[in-house]
Amino acid sequence: MELKEAIVLYVEDEAITRMYFSRMLSKRVKAVHLAIDGRDGLEKVAETSPDIIITDINMPVMDGREMIHHLRVKGCATPVIAITAYEYTKDDLQVSDVIRKPVNIDRLITCMKTLV
Repeated sequence: MELKEAIVLYVEDEAITRMYFSRMLSKRVKAVHLAIDGRDGLEKVAETSPDIIITDINMPVMDGREMIHHLRVKGCATPVIAITAYEYTKDDLQVSDVIRKPVNIDRLITCMKTLV
């Protein structure tokens, strides 16, 4: 699969950041679905069956760590890219990659290409 054929779920609580990344990603992938927190993200995973999940870690209601944990417990093997300002490893979060804030767009796109 090529990146332009991928369905992406982007989970982010900050509206401005969510809209910015939605616009940027929609130019490069087939579809971008948005969620406002981890709980919403879990619902959207069930509805959309994304090829890649990109999630912020620090969010209200349900944070990214808890969302990822629920996905993995349910057997979801969808690749996840975590975006965070904190020092986490891929193993800490059970994700495919961790990208530190501020996000380097080229690094994010390169990471996505390797996951599809």
